[in-house]
Amino acid sequence: MTNKLDTDTMTTIPVDSEGIEASLEYFPVNGKWVKIKENLTLDETWNIPKLMQEMDRTDLRSQIPIFALLIESWEFEGDPTDPASYGKMHTLKEFMPLSELLQTYIAGTVDMSLKNSGSEFFSASVSKRKSRRI
Repeated sequence: MTNKLDTDTMTTIPVDSEGIEASLEYFPVNGKWVKIKENLTLDETWNIPKLMQEMDRTDLRSQIPIFALLIESWEFEGDPTDPASYGKMHTLKEFMPLSELLQTYIAGTVDMSLKNSGSEFFSASVSKRKSRRI
C-alpha cells in the first residue's frame, strides 16, 4: 500500500498495488483493505444502539457484533461476518486499529446524518451528552 497526493486537497490518499484508492467505504488497516457496507438498512442495523450500550470498555470482544454488522469484506483471514474471525486478529496491529477506524466512522456518519437532517435540537443534545461524559 502506498500514498498518492491529491493535488486538489493537498492530502495523501492510501492506494493499494492495483491503484484502488481509499474512499467512504474502503479503508486501509495495517496495510490491508476493509470495506464498510455501503447500504446499511434498518432491518440489518436496528439493534446497533443496544449493541453499543452492551459494549464493555474492558472487553474488546464486546465490539465484535457491531463490527460483524458494519464490515462487508476485508483482506484479513476469515469472514468479517463470522465473530470467530476476529479472534485470529493481532490485537495491537489489526483489531485495535480496526476498532478505532469503526468508532471514527460511526461518529462521523452519525454527525453527518444529524447535520444533513437539519435537526439542530437533536444535534445540540448529543453534543451536551458527549461533553458530560468527559
